[in-house]
Amino acid sequence: MAQVVKTEKGGAKWVKGDSKYENVGNEIIPIYDAKHTIWFPRIYDPHDNSHIVGYREWTNVKEGADPTMADNLEFLFKYQLGHMYFRYFF
Repeated sequence: MAQVVKTEKGGAKWVKGDSKYENVGNEIIPIYDAKHTIWFPRIYDPHDNSHIVGYREWTNVKEGADPTMADNLEFLFKYQLGHMYFRYFF
């Protein structure tokens, strides 16, 4: 899962007041770590270790290694589709 590495100041943020719109500051735009930004982020959050053992049983992610897009797709097809989804219909 991509983590926020910094934030940037965006455009003005307006909210409706009693009689007019009021400027309440600027939008905050999060900038994510590009290394961990992928289309199907299915494998664990580095801050929640409760499911790591299960992910490793279904994929070949080594301890301490970051999951790749291929690892995420493997988990999608083996566990989420293969084990959970198709089992429901059979």
